[in-house]
Amino acid sequence: MLDEYVNAFSHYMSTGSADALSEFCAEGADLSRLRVYRNGFLKSCIEALRASYPSVERIVGAERFPALARPFVEANPPSTARLVEYGEHFPRFIDDARAVHRLDHLASFAGLDRAWTEVFFAADVDTEAARAAGISPSGGVAPASDVSVEAETSRGPHGPQASTVQPAPVTESPEAAASTPGVPGDAEALMKLRGRLAPWVRLVSPEYRVLDAWSRLRRDELAQPVEVRHVSQRVLVWRRGADVLHRDLAHPEHTFIARVAAGQPCGEAAAAALDVDPDFDLVTTFASLLHHRMLTFAH
Repeated sequence: MLDEYVNAFSHYMSTGSADALSEFCAEGADLSRLRVYRNGFLKSCIEALRASYPSVERIVGAERFPALARPFVEANPPSTARLVEYGEHFPRFIDDARAVHRLDHLASFAGLDRAWTEVFFAADVDTEAARAAGISPSGGVAPASDVSVEAETSRGPHGPQASTVQPAPVTESPEAAASTPGVPGDAEALMKLRGRLAPWVRLVSPEYRVLDAWSRLRRDELAQPVEVRHVSQRVLVWRRGADVLHRDLAHPEHTFIARVAAGQPCGEAAAAALDVDPDFDLVTTFASLLHHRMLTFAH
């Protein structure tokens, strides 16, 4: 009997349907009391989404955010008690609800917020396993370029939040990858490797060019309204220690990283990137990715 009640109560909390609870409730007053728990459940889920999607909240406004989030919660109740990472499909929900909120660019901000949460909470790789695979347990830094944008992070009252953004020059040379543990020094062998992104790295392709506005919104430095161009963007988001960083990728960079991450041999990924731009500096980019352990490989 207890198991039946627990299952009925759990069903009510996640769906709002009290049919299965009727045999356990003497009168309607009992159901009224249960609504307190149901409302508390919904509020907790909405607050979890608010903490994970700060740029979305700042665009729609704190007062309007619950109206956006509640239909998602009702349709997608959490599957675990851990709410800190809840809301995986919220960006898709926002994209599908364009006719309701009338903010076509909102899903692009949500996608970056989601990537931020995923890389921040990505599990660290076991030290010994990392050494064997040539992975840095603390995460990586940016692929080679003249300047990368670093978004440092801190924990706010409702969870982790970006606090500062600063330019950081990348100084590593292409030769730095030569001593990378677990990666062959022979170029021919290297080109045959298949790889994937490290757990603390994400590629994001916003439909709108929102990276700068998103970064400023997360620091609460951008006054509304938000104006962005309807031009797609390619963004790399990753974690280094406790810091979440991000940078805008050039087309050939994105092509190379995405194809390696999808499991293509490095040689095929390199050829695809060079097809996009024959002048692409593949050696420097690949060396930096290897040196900073942003990719993992299976031989």
